Amino acid sequence: MKIILSSPARPMSVHMIFEKGKKNLTYYYTPFGSIQIGIDATSIEVKETEDEIRAEVKYALDVNYEFVGDCHINIAVKKKGAAVKIA
Repeated sequence: MKIILSSPARPMSVHMIFEKGKKNLTYYYTPFGSIQIGIDATSIEVKETEDEIRAEVKYALDVNYEFVGDCHINIAVKKKGAAVKIA
């Protein structure tokens, strides 16, 4: 399973790929220059229902090959017109 997140908005942008068991390298672009980041997904869980898709990704993050921390991200995609509940 692969999850891809992109943020093309300027002045900062990033393209992150999460694949369990595979470390992906990318660049985080800022007005002050780019920073290399490594993303090593340790867990990817996806739950799908008729009205939404939920994904939780746990990953190790490094910057310029230096470990920064263990992170997680939760993503909820709702069917158009469905109510949004913020937890």
